[in-house]
Amino acid sequence: MIHRASSATKPSDTVTAGSAPTRGSDPHPAADLTVVTGSDDFLLELSQPVGGLAAVRPVESIEAALDGLTNRRRAQLLVLDAQQPDAAVAAIRQAQSHAPHAVILVFAPAAAQARFAAALKGLPVFALLPTPIEPTQAHASIEHAVTQAAEHIVAARRAAMPAESPGAAAAAGGGPRWMMRAALLA
Repeated sequence: MIHRASSATKPSDTVTAGSAPTRGSDPHPAADLTVVTGSDDFLLELSQPVGGLAAVRPVESIEAALDGLTNRRRAQLLVLDAQQPDAAVAAIRQAQSHAPHAVILVFAPAAAQARFAAALKGLPVFALLPTPIEPTQAHASIEHAVTQAAEHIVAARRAAMPAESPGAAAAAGGGPRWMMRAALLA
C-alpha cells in the first residue's frame, strides 16, 4: 500500500517505536537509510527532513544499496530518487526479493506523481513523495517509516524467540510464587 504523505502532517520530536530513541537524545540514529540517487542536490534536500532519525548511506545503484540492507539489528529504510516509473518498479522488486524487511520510500517528480502511483500500486512502498522535497512532509513520512521498520525488527525478534513453558518461566522468576516453589522443590 502506498501512502501519499499529506503536507498537513506535523512531525513530532520523537519516534514512537519502543526501541527508537528520541531525536537528539542519542548520538546513534534509530535507523539506516540507504539512498539510491545520482544527485548531490537530492541528498542535500533530503538531509533536512532526515535530521537525526537515520544514518544516511548514499549509493548510485540498487545493487550497491542491497549490500547495505543486510543489517537486521537496526531499522532499514530504502529511499529511491526515481525519475522513471519502470526503473522504480524494477528496483523495488529487486529490493523486495533481497531485503524484504526494508521499508521503501520513493521520491518522484511532483508532475509525475499520478504515473508513479499507478505503476507502484500493489508494491511494498511505504510512501510516494514529491520532488522537490517538502521538508515537513518528508520528515513526517521518514519518521513513520523508521517506526514501522523498528516494529519489523521487534516482530522478527519475537518470532525468533522460542516459546517458553510455564515451568521455565517460573524457574526464571517469571511465574507466580507457588510455581517458583514447585520448581525449586522438583
